[in-house]
Amino acid sequence: MSNQIDTCINAIDKMGDEFLETIIQPIAKGTWNFAVNDNKLAQAYLTFKTAFMKNKISLFLKYIIEKEDVEVIDFITSLDNGKKRFFIESINKAIDLDDSLQIYILAKLCKQFKTNEELSYFENSLYYSIKQISEDDYTIFYDYYKSLDKPVILDNFYCLKSNDDMRVRLIFRKFENMIGFLTKAEKGSFGDARGSCVNKDEENLISICYQFNLFSEQLYSYIDEYKNLSFQFSK
Repeated sequence: MSNQIDTCINAIDKMGDEFLETIIQPIAKGTWNFAVNDNKLAQAYLTFKTAFMKNKISLFLKYIIEKEDVEVIDFITSLDNGKKRFFIESINKAIDLDDSLQIYILAKLCKQFKTNEELSYFENSLYYSIKQISEDDYTIFYDYYKSLDKPVILDNFYCLKSNDDMRVRLIFRKFENMIGFLTKAEKGSFGDARGSCVNKDEENLISICYQFNLFSEQLYSYIDEYKNLSFQFSK
């Protein structure tokens, strides 16, 4: 069974329908069972591996249906071949993720793809960088964005100060480089940006300034929704 699962995961494009029928749908129905051999060490390893994988897949499926009045099986059967391949690729990603917020955002992107038949540029960037951005990274972004006066004006600069936590600057740099929804102020505009952020007596504290785009609000809303969920994955 271990080899069978590995084959499903590693050759997922070739075995898409079988993967859905033998792994995903039984998990959604709560009927998935697996057999193990008599080797106690192999049995213990396989039990751990499959249970951990099942936990992640189950959580991903819960996040897919979330507050919607729809069964997972109905969601799966409504997918055409292109969407089905994307759904299977997303499950494959979910198995490899480290925390529940990553899985939640992945599920949101999967639902966006189902609705719009494509991902936007920033959604696509996040989808392929999903494993490199942790729950801690998202939380630091969320806390900073939440602290800003609302609404956040997208063509304004928002500045980080030199006495801010170094992690904030590092994570903003990660979001800038990996996803691109933050734009760092160019040197020519940095003076204007600094003047719009702080009083003159605080100018020496400015470290760097950023602009947000529309995807910032979308990502913030995903994290905010997640924080209000009643079920979350234990690390």
